[in-house]
Amino acid sequence: MFAGECVLLGTSVQGSSHKRLNKPNQDAIAWQQNFPGKLPVIIAVADGHGSSKSFRSHKGSDFAVKVAINTLNDFLVNIRTLSSVSSIKRLAEEKLSREVVDRWFKIVQYDLSKNPLTDSETDLLSGNAAVAYGSTLLSVLVTDTFILFLQLGDGDILIVSEDDNVSRAIPKDPRLIANETTSLCRPESWRDINLAFLPVNDFPKMIMLSTDGYSNSFNDDQDFFKVALDLRKILEEKSFDFLSSNMDLWLNETSEKGSGDDVTAGLVSFSIKSEDTITGA
Repeated sequence: MFAGECVLLGTSVQGSSHKRLNKPNQDAIAWQQNFPGKLPVIIAVADGHGSSKSFRSHKGSDFAVKVAINTLNDFLVNIRTLSSVSSIKRLAEEKLSREVVDRWFKIVQYDLSKNPLTDSETDLLSGNAAVAYGSTLLSVLVTDTFILFLQLGDGDILIVSEDDNVSRAIPKDPRLIANETTSLCRPESWRDINLAFLPVNDFPKMIMLSTDGYSNSFNDDQDFFKVALDLRKILEEKSFDFLSSNMDLWLNETSEKGSGDDVTAGLVSFSIKSEDTITGA
């Protein structure tokens, strides 16, 4: 069993350009940890597209993170009878992507029934009303024996290893060029979801999820990856409360000096005694 401490924190700030244009924050973040410091934990971030056609995407991103938390929580219940990590991995690959997308579309349809589109809005969407809610989604589930990563669209999930190497949990999708992104609102969008499954031998120091407004504020991956290292260092040398109380300020400064976009970041940080190692089945 995991014998260390796992802490979660995160925040979402309205982009500087959105403030000037009086546009709402299109990002969302949510997490679940039933027992403080303990596993399992689930965290999700999402980025609504905010385009002229995606005029309800602030709702779409909020729906997305809630769906991710609920779906992964149900997944935890469903795997209780499975005896091996390999069988859990297989179930995730076979069921999870479809379940996330199906649930998101159901919530969108419910919202549309309560808040119908106008005729002019319907004409704008060319027959797919879900485009109004278009959003990306990134989520992570951490248990005693495995870590599950899920990504649809742009954004980043970074892993900070015990030796301070930073890497992406899921490689960049080569289809995502400039402002183009895959989206929950596309037909059969479950096909665009990328999953990564990591049996745990040693836990990393930290996992960071962020929307693309964060990485787009830096010149290159090297500068962006250093942010994850710096945030972990602050947790080690300062405190959870210090980082939590300053994140809004720092993300606002990042948006102002960088992308101008909404910026959202969520952290899963691990503190483990040297003898604590978990071996995946």
